[in-house]
Amino acid sequence: MISVIVVKLIEINLKENFKDNNMKKLKNELAQTINNDQIAYSMLWEDSNILIEALNIDSDDNILTITSAGCNVLALLLQNPKSITAIDLNPAQTNLFRLKVAAIKFLTYQEFLSLFGLSKLFDATEVYTKLSPKLDDSTKGYFNNNIRLIKNGLIHIGKLEQYFNGFAERKTYQDIINSIYYSNTIEEQRLLLPSLFTAEFDRLFLSYFSKENQSKSGRDSEKYKYVNQKEVAQGLLRRFKQNMNQILLKDNYFNQYFLTSNIFDLEKCYPYLKECNFKLLKKKVGSIKIITEELEQHLEKMPIGFYTKGNFSDIFEYMSEDDSIKLLKHIGNHFASKGRIAFWNLYNKRFSNNKVSNLRTLEQISKELYKKDKVWFYTNFVVEEVK
Repeated sequence: MISVIVVKLIEINLKENFKDNNMKKLKNELAQTINNDQIAYSMLWEDSNILIEALNIDSDDNILTITSAGCNVLALLLQNPKSITAIDLNPAQTNLFRLKVAAIKFLTYQEFLSLFGLSKLFDATEVYTKLSPKLDDSTKGYFNNNIRLIKNGLIHIGKLEQYFNGFAERKTYQDIINSIYYSNTIEEQRLLLPSLFTAEFDRLFLSYFSKENQSKSGRDSEKYKYVNQKEVAQGLLRRFKQNMNQILLKDNYFNQYFLTSNIFDLEKCYPYLKECNFKLLKKKVGSIKIITEELEQHLEKMPIGFYTKGNFSDIFEYMSEDDSIKLLKHIGNHFASKGRIAFWNLYNKRFSNNKVSNLRTLEQISKELYKKDKVWFYTNFVVEEVK
């Protein structure tokens, strides 16, 4: 009897060690991709419209979402879920989102827009000074130490946004971009596109967005660890041209910012930037739970089945395929049956792929929503259902 008990204890210990080692590996895989002192994204380059459609949120849903710049957190909150938890490994992103939440709570709409560089009515630094007494110590400490970032507006301070701004500064194309913006039909826009997509534009684009240049200037180099494609820039250029042939520039705020470092119509922008939604969010943002933590660790703390919907941005992009499958299994084990998760693929195909027994890919929905995506970077949008 004693020997049986000893063997069982050993088996349990081995399982726990295996589990701990797997979780540690997954954590390290993600942790390597972030710079804890730098905001990677100050606006979110993900289309919240297709995310909302994918998750089909109702008032009984408890949502877990990657924080990033917080734009999709706020879009999901406007769907009136039961609860929403925003999680990120990067404390700089958490600080940015806490600042955004405080700005919604305590500032007027025009002050908020000025702080983020979307209005010139108020000085952004002065608005921050007014807001700072309302901030928690971590957020206040971060932005007090980086006060220079605030001068031109917080929407421009992310590493990726600064990288895009470098491309948009090529003034050669600004006149034609302005003409394209005022096209009223996609047919009008298509007639103007050859004036933009010249051989010189292609050469500049391919050079600026090469894999080497992206990994040096646009995003952390570790995020390209599993990117094996040699012609990264060629794929981006092809998808950008397809996008511009399908969606009016005046209807696509992502392309507006990419080409001009500006957004022209806030009523056709992120949901939280619309004035009517801003007023609604003032009443709701206090309910968001914001945490800086490893995803696996957090799920271990929560009751199994608590979360019913999940947005995981493109985090699987930064892992090996095997580790992405392990993490998807972990999510499937902790999410509620019939729950849904959604995420994007950039350069690497990452989804359950019939290798996760408790998840199934909703292929038709995924394909239909991907066709609607206003952001052209991504090669795939994935919707999975928990069995």
